[in-house]
Amino acid sequence: MLVKWKHSRHVGEMFLYFLPRRRQILKYFALILVVFIIVRLFSKSETPSEEPGLPILVVQHGNDQYFRAKPPLNLETYSKQHMQWEMRKQTSSSTSEVTYGKLNVHIWGEICGYDLNSLKNHVLFPKYPQRRLHTHTTGFTHGIGNNDFGERIFGFLLPKSTGLHSFRILGKSVEVWIGKNADPSSAELVYQNSLSHNSVGKFELKLVAKNKYYIEILHKKGNQDDDFALTWKVPGGSHFAEIGGSDISVKALDAYLRNGEVDSTEPNLEIPTIHRKIRFPILNEQEQQRNDLFKLPLIPDKVVKNVLTSCDYKPSYIVDHTLTNYKGVWETHYSSLYPIDKSNVTRGGWVCLGNDGLKEREAVQIVEEYMKSLDKKNSGKYKLNRILSVEKNHDPLKGDRYLLELEIEDIKTSESYRLSEYVYKQKGQTSLCAPHAYRWSRNATVNIVLTVGGRQGRWVQHFINNLAEIYRQTKDQNLNVIIMDFHSKDINIEEALKLSGLPRYILLHMKSKFHKTIGLQYAMSIVTDPNDIVFVCDLHLYLPVTIVDHIRKVCTVFSVLLF
Repeated sequence: MLVKWKHSRHVGEMFLYFLPRRRQILKYFALILVVFIIVRLFSKSETPSEEPGLPILVVQHGNDQYFRAKPPLNLETYSKQHMQWEMRKQTSSSTSEVTYGKLNVHIWGEICGYDLNSLKNHVLFPKYPQRRLHTHTTGFTHGIGNNDFGERIFGFLLPKSTGLHSFRILGKSVEVWIGKNADPSSAELVYQNSLSHNSVGKFELKLVAKNKYYIEILHKKGNQDDDFALTWKVPGGSHFAEIGGSDISVKALDAYLRNGEVDSTEPNLEIPTIHRKIRFPILNEQEQQRNDLFKLPLIPDKVVKNVLTSCDYKPSYIVDHTLTNYKGVWETHYSSLYPIDKSNVTRGGWVCLGNDGLKEREAVQIVEEYMKSLDKKNSGKYKLNRILSVEKNHDPLKGDRYLLELEIEDIKTSESYRLSEYVYKQKGQTSLCAPHAYRWSRNATVNIVLTVGGRQGRWVQHFINNLAEIYRQTKDQNLNVIIMDFHSKDINIEEALKLSGLPRYILLHMKSKFHKTIGLQYAMSIVTDPNDIVFVCDLHLYLPVTIVDHIRKVCTVFSVLLF
């Protein structure tokens, strides 16, 4: 009883303590309840539904033939949701942003090492940084734990005096570019330290007061402390000081973009000359010719028709039985290539990745055999200029198939053409033949399908730019892009597609949470022509200009290829 009495007294004391404060407690409770309800309502409006429904057509261009077949779609009108960065842009456009006293800082994360080239060769550099900041001085201190990133600091120098300005820089893995004027294309490399340890660099420049000079600093930070500073001594000055205040100003007014957000209409996306990348810089002449074969017009069909007699073609390695899960990878049949493309990565002398090399002697012999038949059929009208590529598919039981890529010249007109034909050499036979029903369609539409969602805006913009560049170089009207979007939050994909210059594209929207397989299935159901090709793609890639024709050459009906 004593214990019970003590406990009851304790409870009573607590009740008497809280009684005068009940109104305050109820007030806090009501406030918490209101906040909880608002958060729940907001999350419901933002969170996509769990159950996937039919996709909504957002926009399409150049694909009327697909929609005449009435593919499965949600017929409601797409209601565009304004993104946070778009609202911030509207707000910032109505106010005048201070441009003096700071420089732009763009950061690319998750790049290992100290080598500046790992930043400069990054596929998203210099257009699409992960973070956009400002600095008010040219002294840079990086906090502990901020490792493995690259940064681009840029803007304008605004000297107040005319004469020789002395610069001093302390740091590692740093480049400094300064222009002769405000144009970034006039920038020249004035300092470079590619070493992994700190050093002091000095240089001098003659600057004119009240002129504007473009400046850019590139820096790569590894996994160690790495602070650096650029200082200057003005004419008549007695000491070096960090540059800041009214001596600097920003170039890009992009403060409204955060956390990798992308504005496709941003006027400051032009790449300065100093950052224009050379694609495939290590290719030798033969490899470059193969890479540029798309520049040659295809030889007319009538020229190559019936050059070789037709023969049956059914490789022995075709799988005609049901495979268990994950067994398909062991049924892959590889090709060999001439000239070698350097993709044959070796491990202990064993080729484990990439293409085997095809011996030159064999490639030349097959081409010579084909050219004899071509001369006979066309009365010697054409001659061989060069072998661009020979691809061999070896079948030890039945014979070998070759894909010949040749530059052929019309002797009379001196016009050059690209000949891309499959030939077959049956086992035990001495002459070539044309594999029956094995010809690639030169004009088949290639639908490149992508599913996206969340915050992948930088990579989506890169993907669109990549395909736009392919179209710009090839002028291939049968390239089509289909994007299935699951609530992207950092890019207006519709705007990006409209500005891309692509002749054909389709943008679909799913209300559900991201579901790759369902998204792909609905996206592919849009393609109603059985002769068209569907190529399922992913982000984080760079597609070569030759990809569309290459897809056409290696795809056959009902043959699923994984890249």
